[in-house]
Amino acid sequence: MATRDDIEQAVITYIGEKLLRGKGVEEVTPTVNLFTSGIVDSMGAMKMVSWIESTYALKIPVVDLVPENFQSPAIIGDYIARLLGN
Repeated sequence: MATRDDIEQAVITYIGEKLLRGKGVEEVTPTVNLFTSGIVDSMGAMKMVSWIESTYALKIPVVDLVPENFQSPAIIGDYIARLLGN
């Protein structure tokens, strides 16, 4: 089972490979605010949620689809680890 740190690193890798192009940001750190930095917009957030659901075989509850749960790779790692029972 994926650990919180594994999830955080996977999110960083996903963002770097799929969402970072043309954003003017060279590196994604665990604590970067993905929304205020411009790395992730609403479409990117939905793509990321879809990727998370398919990668970790879970369904994120609609009530949890709020920016606070997806602000940074570290926060996403914490959130997904909780959903997975880690």
